[in-house]
Amino acid sequence: MVSPVPNAIALVGRDRELSWFGRRLADVLGSDGGRGHVVLVEGEPGIGKTTLVRAVCASAAERGAQVFRGAGDELARALPLVPLLDALAVTDASADPDRAAIMRLLHGDSGRSTADLVAAAGERLLGLVEELCGRGPVVLAIDDLQWADRVTVAVWGRLAKLVSHQRLLLIGTVRPGADPDELAAARSRQDVERLRVGPLGKPAVTDLVTRLAGGRPAPELTELAQGAAGNPLYLTELVEALARDGGLDVTPDGMAKVSGDGAPESLAAAIQSRLGFLSRDTHLVLRAAALLGVRFSVTDLSVVSHRRVADLLAPLNASCVAGVLTDAAGYLSFRHPFVRSALYEAIPAAVRGAWHVEAAEALAAAGAAVDGVARQLIAAGEQMTEHHPDDWLLAWLAA
Repeated sequence: MVSPVPNAIALVGRDRELSWFGRRLADVLGSDGGRGHVVLVEGEPGIGKTTLVRAVCASAAERGAQVFRGAGDELARALPLVPLLDALAVTDASADPDRAAIMRLLHGDSGRSTADLVAAAGERLLGLVEELCGRGPVVLAIDDLQWADRVTVAVWGRLAKLVSHQRLLLIGTVRPGADPDELAAARSRQDVERLRVGPLGKPAVTDLVTRLAGGRPAPELTELAQGAAGNPLYLTELVEALARDGGLDVTPDGMAKVSGDGAPESLAAAIQSRLGFLSRDTHLVLRAAALLGVRFSVTDLSVVSHRRVADLLAPLNASCVAGVLTDAAGYLSFRHPFVRSALYEAIPAAVRGAWHVEAAEALAAAGAAVDGVARQLIAAGEQMTEHHPDDWLLAWLAA
């Protein structure tokens, strides 16, 4: 079985999945040379796919494997190879000639077409993974493959062929019903194992709610928890919303009871309840942050929100204290993608599109990274066609 991880509460009810993954990991780490596996982890949003894969990666790292993790990005799905580049830390190419060669290709070559350059970079990435496998067992995990660009999915599919002769555990997580053609082809491969992460059973739901609430759930709380349909994220948000709003009491004999008006009726309502106590100013800053994605830099947020970093300190600090945002290695990140989605979807679609256009212009004027500007233009969608390109856009595209 995979070793326990600090956030063990989030893994309640996942013993079967952990044991299943533990056997695959043992194969890759085997002293007889090992053998690889390729796994697609499937399940609805909030069901715990990422938490499960994080536990596997933590166990693999503890046992000496080389571990690499990346993720597809809904705003960056038109940008080639970003999830793999992030996973393999190709952006830090200074100490590795192979990584440096990949970056030179992606930065362009006047004698070759863009398609040729991207294809060449993909080949280099394949070679890099093979080289890493030669050094020792490798775990390479890509979250949200349904949001990865088609080149990343194609390279992921080619990496799947390596497991027959390399010590590679290749993992991807996907949501059901999100099947671009390339991903559908990857799913259909005979050598791809598919692990479905389903809802928690009643005993696991009771165990999770007990741990979250600090007491055995009373019938009213049990009934509310049933509305979560076994989704760990929904259960967590539900109990936290109750506790925060004074709607949860734990009796001296250890029974967790619902008081007051009860809990929100949906996950979106639970998240909105979580954010309700934040100031209007903090809400505005968080909505601007939602435009940038789940993870964002304070510098980019300063540009998009038209505020100095010093002026962002109070609302960002309030968001971190409230658990809405977390520190993520030099960036800030929404604690969960659903928090970001709730804020993003609350902005009217027409406003979102126009705001993306404005954000792109501001980021371009500030000299932001090309992919950051491109994500905003891509997300603008139809608003981009209605917004007549100004000189800044034409100049930026030409550059």
